[in-house]
Amino acid sequence: LKARGRPQADLDTLRTARSSRGKNGVTHVRLEQQVAGLAVHGAYAKAAVDARGRLVHLVDNLAKAGPLQAARIDAATALTAAMATVHPGRAVDARATGQSGATTTFATSRFFHRAPEVTAVAVPMSNGTLQRGFLVETWTRLGNQLHHTLVGGDGRVLDVEARTASDTYRVFPIDPSKGGSVLEPGPGAGNTESPIGWLAGTQSTLGIRGNNAFAYLDRDNDD
Repeated sequence: LKARGRPQADLDTLRTARSSRGKNGVTHVRLEQQVAGLAVHGAYAKAAVDARGRLVHLVDNLAKAGPLQAARIDAATALTAAMATVHPGRAVDARATGQSGATTTFATSRFFHRAPEVTAVAVPMSNGTLQRGFLVETWTRLGNQLHHTLVGGDGRVLDVEARTASDTYRVFPIDPSKGGSVLEPGPGAGNTESPIGWLAGTQSTLGIRGNNAFAYLDRDNDD
């Protein structure tokens, strides 16, 4: 990284996040950045080293190291801002119930599959500075919606990542000779036929009953 022009200040922020052995003695290493004890959101470097210690692959998405601007909000305010964006109109109990490192856990309810978590992070801004912000995780019970929402130190929502897969299918309700196809949501979204999504765990051992079905990719994009 230094040979590619990265200054020593950037390299001093790197920490090994994961290291694993691959085929033919190759070691894969993932590095992350930390500034003032906080992970730099979205920053990483990945490298592969062969059995003789030679670097054979390197890719990085590192941020420029520098002072960390203080946040003007706290974790509870970040949670409220995230909920207003991903679940508008839904009230949230912003009482902290636990703390582990940079992560604060908040009160849960039947609305959530898991208690909301807010993690303090260093956010690389477009002007090259670093700002203390928050990564908010909310995971609902109904609809199984998992969101990672990045909130800046001023309370603005900077990014929302929907972590729940969604799928839709063109379906002939009877057969192609008896009407056209209709667009139906997949089980992962939760619907009348499958209200809690895909089968998992002990559910998958119960067996699936119904008509035979043939599914395929619409490679010609002609429905």
